[in-house]
Amino acid sequence: DIIETAREIGRGVAAIPGLEVIGNVEAMIVCFRASKDGGVNVYTVGDKMTKLGWSLNSLQHPASVHLCCTMRHVGKAKVFLQDLTEAVQAAKTNPGEGGNAAIYGMASSLPQGPVDEMLRLYNDVVYKL
Repeated sequence: DIIETAREIGRGVAAIPGLEVIGNVEAMIVCFRASKDGGVNVYTVGDKMTKLGWSLNSLQHPASVHLCCTMRHVGKAKVFLQDLTEAVQAAKTNPGEGGNAAIYGMASSLPQGPVDEMLRLYNDVVYKL
């Protein structure tokens, strides 16, 4: 059921103008990005989906998001795709409304030195030996 749900979502994502599926949906992961002529920021789409109650994970190189289908998604593919279509349209209408996912993608454009130092400091604060 999970794999069939993922495949149904994959087919639906491929049919949404502005998005393209990355790879083949062989298991429970559906990964997608903005198509080259899509005119949409995939991180903004991810943020809008989060506001609608869906949990997508941001990726980079290429900028993309993915959904890991579980039993909670079985029977909800049509609802997910309807929400995704609305999120894409909203992202096209208001392209400047990026949020947390856009910050994730932005980190890859920073020089490695400051990012490494920031991560080291974060780990020092969070993890005490």
